[in-house]
Amino acid sequence: QTDRHSLTQTRHTHTRTESAMSNAPDRGSRQRPRKMYLVESNYKVNDTLEGAMRVARGSLCQAQEAVVDCRPPLTGGGKRGRGEQLWVKVLDSDSVLKIDREVLREVPSDLACLLQPVSDLEVRYTLSLKTKKLFQLAKMELGAALYVMLSQSVNWAEGILRYRGPLTGGSSGVYFGVQLQGWAMGKGVSNGSYKGHQLFHCPDACAVFLPINCIAVVTERGAGPGPEGAEIVSRTTDVPLPPAPP
Repeated sequence: QTDRHSLTQTRHTHTRTESAMSNAPDRGSRQRPRKMYLVESNYKVNDTLEGAMRVARGSLCQAQEAVVDCRPPLTGGGKRGRGEQLWVKVLDSDSVLKIDREVLREVPSDLACLLQPVSDLEVRYTLSLKTKKLFQLAKMELGAALYVMLSQSVNWAEGILRYRGPLTGGSSGVYFGVQLQGWAMGKGVSNGSYKGHQLFHCPDACAVFLPINCIAVVTERGAGPGPEGAEIVSRTTDVPLPPAPP
């Protein structure tokens, strides 16, 4: 019975991960997933309720309704002209606004799921241009070795990928659950649980849940990460293995 329960839980976790990555509805659903967009440049909009609002470059938006506005819209550059506008929900502020289509870049829903947990919008925008690298990280096998950047630390921490997917039911942002190794053991936040949900198992204070910009793959070349580590993480480029201890 225990084995059956574990198998069921494993299948459930896998299903949640795949659902978040694809953002696809159930087969029985008649609704198609709404399109996702990334704001390409800083944008100002005059909302009737909130007044003047600024939507920063890198903001993620979910399409609500496409409309053609007859009024001359105010674009990010301050110019006025007639053009198509979209009703979108800005996920970072939970605001529903009408934005010029020309400043929106459509992104695949699975890419949006990877980008959503990245809180620094400029880093998010940069990462959105590196789709091949992002999907390489997203397809890492569970159990793979990787490096992570903890908080404001300047040092890389070794870890093992234990979980990939949303942290709570109903959310779509994809996080990476990592079991810390080496000097970082004991500097985590839990034993693999998040808000009462056991996403994987490891010793206490050895688990962290991180967005994709805070992880990097391990390679076999050269010396260990140097002072450019933070920049390497933000670009999600490969990180060479550290030198062996003396």
